[in-house]
Amino acid sequence: MIPRHRTLQDLVKWSHDLLASDEQHLFARLCVFAGSFGLDAVEEVCADQDLDSSGVSLLLANLVDKSMVHLIDEDLPRYRLLETLRDYGRDRLGKAERDLVRSRHAAWYLEVAERCGRSLAGPDEASAVKMLDRDFDNLRAAHLWSIEHSDIDVALRLVAGLREYSFRCMHAEVTNWADSAIALPEASGHDRYPVAVGVAAYGRFVRGDLESAIELGEQAVVAAQQLAIDGSGIAERALGNAWFYRGDTERGVEWMDRMLTSARKGSPARLAMLCTCGLLPTLASATMSAVRSLPPTV
Repeated sequence: MIPRHRTLQDLVKWSHDLLASDEQHLFARLCVFAGSFGLDAVEEVCADQDLDSSGVSLLLANLVDKSMVHLIDEDLPRYRLLETLRDYGRDRLGKAERDLVRSRHAAWYLEVAERCGRSLAGPDEASAVKMLDRDFDNLRAAHLWSIEHSDIDVALRLVAGLREYSFRCMHAEVTNWADSAIALPEASGHDRYPVAVGVAAYGRFVRGDLESAIELGEQAVVAAQQLAIDGSGIAERALGNAWFYRGDTERGVEWMDRMLTSARKGSPARLAMLCTCGLLPTLASATMSAVRSLPPTV
């Protein structure tokens, strides 16, 4: 080890050894978080019979006072660990405890994804987007945990919950998560599978892979029919866009009509979201193409 790294490790160990045992315990568990995190997440993820939730806020404040945790936003509040400290604390957790805490971490951020996903269809849209932006590192960590542990439920629901956020905020990474989630064994029997396949299809469309977008979109439609569930119009959106950009306007309109039929089964907000993010951009593009094809006026 490089001498200066050895010195840094010794400094971290010295600071850690000065902590009380319950502070050390919380510090180790905080290392499952990626990026920044809030007090509500700490109480949900880190507290149990060994660390009572009523005392977590005080322990966290002690860790801030002792410079083991950084308070980066006093108003929310939000906290962060330096990477060196996170690495040290992670090594203090045994495998069984680490797996337990990481599973609670994944469950918490799945709930965040689904709650914010619902809020995107209402007046709290702006605050929901800000929350997802702040927590995206932790959402990614939850996804990685779900794939690592083949947790089909978390993997598929996470993609489904984040689909509109992904499309609106250009987080194409979520469409890659969809690819990983639908590849899990026995994923095709889950009721969120058609939506996740639809998200993967839309991701292919955005990247310009129209053939794969159509293939996956049709797969999602068939899966929804087989499971006798509504696929939320995501696959139809991908198919409508893909066929439009392949130059088959008739098929594109047919799939957009089917997208609207699916959307009408949900809330008015869902209908508005699908139209805004799926139908209107494509129609605008088609209109501009038609205008460009007109002969020049004299």
